Order: sequence, then structure tokens, then C-alpha cells
Amino acid sequence: MILLYATPDQVMGLASGLATIFGFLLMFWNKVAVTVGKIFNRITGRPGAPAEKPADPAAPSASE
Repeated sequence: MILLYATPDQVMGLASGLATIFGFLLMFWNKVAVTVGKIFNRITGRPGAPAEKPADPAAPSASE
């Protein structure tokens, strides 16, 4: 069991590295999620979501 003991200086180095990776992912979470989604869609063969067309301000609205 003594072989499984980790000293605080070893654990702090690991925790610091994990916190750095986690912080980087949080800063760029939107980009990470979009990239992972694109890769997943390409692997599974699903098409991406269709882009919504912006409303034409010159077109008459239905309420008029």
C-alpha cells in the first residue's frame, strides 16, 4: 500500500495541470463544443442544422 501513496507535491502538480486544461476548455467552450459537434456529425453522417434565413425588413409582415 505504500506504493500507492502520493505526496502533496506530486498531487499539486497533477491538480495544477488538470486545472489548466479545464480552465482553457472553459474559456473556449463554445468553440470546443462546435468543433466536437462537427466531428461527431461527420463521423455519424448526420447533416448539420440548416441555417435560419434572416428576416427581410422590406417584406410586409403578417400583422399588417
